[in-house]
This record gives sequence, structure tokens and C-alpha cells, in this order.
Amino acid sequence: MQGIYKLPKGWAIFMGIAGVLFIGLGIGLMLIPYYSESKGEDIWIAYLLLFSIFTLPISALGIVSLFEVFYAKFVIEEDRVYSKGLFNNYSFSFDEITGFNKTQNYVSVFSGKKRMRISKYLKDIDKIHAWLDTKFPNLDTIRQEEEKAEVMKNADVLLSPSYQQKLKTAKYVTYSYNALAIGNSMWLAFYPKPYNFAVLAGIIVVLIGILIPKFSSGLIAYTDSKSDKRPTTAIGFTLPCLIVGLRAMLDVNIFDYSPIWTPSLVLATLLTLVISIGKDFIVKKVSSYFRALFLWVLFFGYSFGAITLTNTIYDDTPAKKYKAQIIDKRISSGDVTTYHFELNKWHETAPADDIQVSEDMYYELEKNDSIDIYLKEGKFGIPWLIPN
Repeated sequence: MQGIYKLPKGWAIFMGIAGVLFIGLGIGLMLIPYYSESKGEDIWIAYLLLFSIFTLPISALGIVSLFEVFYAKFVIEEDRVYSKGLFNNYSFSFDEITGFNKTQNYVSVFSGKKRMRISKYLKDIDKIHAWLDTKFPNLDTIRQEEEKAEVMKNADVLLSPSYQQKLKTAKYVTYSYNALAIGNSMWLAFYPKPYNFAVLAGIIVVLIGILIPKFSSGLIAYTDSKSDKRPTTAIGFTLPCLIVGLRAMLDVNIFDYSPIWTPSLVLATLLTLVISIGKDFIVKKVSSYFRALFLWVLFFGYSFGAITLTNTIYDDTPAKKYKAQIIDKRISSGDVTTYHFELNKWHETAPADDIQVSEDMYYELEKNDSIDIYLKEGKFGIPWLIPN
């Protein structure tokens, strides 16, 4: 069974092309802020930060794909196995191997706490798995036997009427919450009237989705997983997080972004810790850290949106009126169409600036027309403006 195993030719070509495309897409998206017509320094930094959060992983995925094509391999020798990869360089003698298991995308070989991962897309992966099965302990089989013994041990509890009733209640709670959250998201996304109530409901429904599993005695999970059969609030709090962030970017013209970054970062970190600290977070599992990173990015968008929106809808500070002239107009088309005016210098600290306006205002006014700008301090000291 000795040999060198790499990706089949078809998979190698596919991943090579995908890698190049992902790298190009990531770099292309990252360059968008440099060619943006927004001239204000703060909005440029905001665009750059938000684009980088999403484009850097895309480029990194492309680099990993190319690396796997040209470098990754698994080798079986007379008395040892070894692997080559970007994050997977190990060599185990047969005497060191304590077992192996099979997951959705990998066959993993273990030596104590060390794990060598073999991609399921390698050529002859079924033969490799069969060979391992004849030489080393199958940890999946051992785990299944242990889980069966644990289930039998706890069968009385799990099958008891009281536990089944609690589980039934937990499912009802999650289904109801997810339906409510999806409905709220549609309301906030497509018909946010009355606006203040729609925004406040969107912010609160996310917090409810975070709190429900905390008080469920372990019956409700935060995230969905094939290995975890518990009901989850994942859909319920994910969708409103995205809509709240998007609503803030579409509805609010922030004059100075600098006061918003620190509270957004802090709130996103706190919300991530609330979810991550618990039995579901396994320190030794890399997937736990990726999940935490995903949640942090999600909650950063939510925090940015929640702070921005509450800063404006509860702002009772007096507005200062300024006059500005429209230098240029543009329409930004994509998944969402937005309308923008480029203005001359209308404030002592504002250079020529780009603001977002309503569709009606965009077609009502032309270049060189004057526009009134109402500048407000914001409830949390984050200045924002209203074109009129």
C-alpha cells in the first residue's frame, strides 16, 4: 500500500482555477474603496475596513486552494506515513499512531494529541481508509460504542416524560422565535414603518436570540450542526444582525465615523464571548475558533448598525443648518441601489463629501443646485447629517 497520494487531475484543475478566481475576486473587491467616489476620509476608512473584513478571507481561500493543488500530498512508506500541506505537515511512524477517524471532509490520523488530516478528495482515498482500518484502531467505532454506553446509562433520563416535555417545549420556543425573527427581518428590510419601532424590534430580537440558549439548561444550541440535534436560534439572530447593519448603512449619513469604532468593537467582542464561553466551545477544536471569528464579524456588523441607528432615532440634540452645493451625482447599483450627491466643502472640518440621498431627492435636484444640510450631534456623540 506504499505510495504518494495527491489530488486527482480533475480536482487539481478545478481548485487551481477556483484559487486564481478567489484571489482575483478578493483583490478586486479590496480595491473598490480606492476607486470610490466618496472623497471624505472617514467614509473611505469605513469602506476599507468593511471590505477588508470580507475580502481578505476570500483571497486567503484562493491561496490555500493553490497551495493544495501544487504542494499537498499524503505518503505511505514502509514504516511511517507523512503529509505535506499548508497547515498539515506531520510524520508518524506506525508505532506512534493511536488511531484514525473519518469526518465529512477528512480522514484524520492521530498520534497522541497530534492530528494528520487527509483530504477526502485525494486519489484512492477509499483505499487509504480501508488500509488504515486494517492497521489501526478506528476511533469512530470506539466513540460510537462509548456514546452508546453513555446513552444506555442515561436512557432513563432521556426517555423520561419530563425530559421529553422539556425538549418539546424547547423546540416550540426556537421555532416560534425563529419565525418571529424572520418576520421582523422582513419588516425591517422591506417596510420599516413605523420606523423607530421596526428598528428597536430588530435590535431587541437579536439579543433575545442570544439569551434564549443561555437559560435553556442546555436544551437549545446557538449554532446549527450536523452532529448536534438540539434546536437552535441560529437563523433567528443571524438574519436580523445582517439587516440591522445594512439598514444603518442605507439610512444614515454619518459625519464622523471615529466615535463609532470603539463601542462597535467592544460590543461585538462581548456578544461573541457570551456565546463562546460555555460547554459548546471546545478549546481543542479549531472549528470552535472559526465559529467565534464568524460570530464576531456578524456581531460587529450588528453592533455598528445598532449603535448607529439608536444614535439617530433617539437623538434630541438641536440641528445646525448648513448650505452646500451639488458638485456631482451618481447611482450605485448592485444588490441594493443607492443614490449619492457629491458636495462642495460645506463645513470647516468637512472636505468635498459624498452623501446618500433618497431616490426622489436625487431626481429632483441637479448639479450646481443648493441643498440644506442639517448636522446633529447624535445621542451617543456620533455626529450625523440630514440632507434636505
